[in-house]
Amino acid sequence: MSNTPFSDKCTILAWFWVTWKDDERNHESWKIFFRTYDVGLPLSWLVDNNYVTLKMGNDAGKKAIEETWMALCQALDVDENKKYATVNEMFDDSPLEFPEEADEGSWWDARNALLSGLILTFSIPVVAVSRG
Repeated sequence: MSNTPFSDKCTILAWFWVTWKDDERNHESWKIFFRTYDVGLPLSWLVDNNYVTLKMGNDAGKKAIEETWMALCQALDVDENKKYATVNEMFDDSPLEFPEEADEGSWWDARNALLSGLILTFSIPVVAVSRG
């Protein structure tokens, strides 16, 4: 069980989605990641920005975000059970170099190489949301 609070997961996933989803330098594996988690990532952003509230008693939305969180932890090769408050903390724990500490080319090459070997599998849950 992850020690990262659900709200922090949403914040981190939202940042990741908004910051990297349209980057042209993304390796094909990252493009697949963003296509695969095309429910959990934008849903995280919607929750984080208070556009939606997940319905009580329906775990589909939370499950989509949790699956996306686990996939991101796996992609960055970090411990999904550790408590993270920011994406920078995840980068610090990752074997990849933090973007500002490395030249951009080696960062992108390292993160793309790491994801190249991953096989991303998931199930798309039905998401129920209500306006908050």
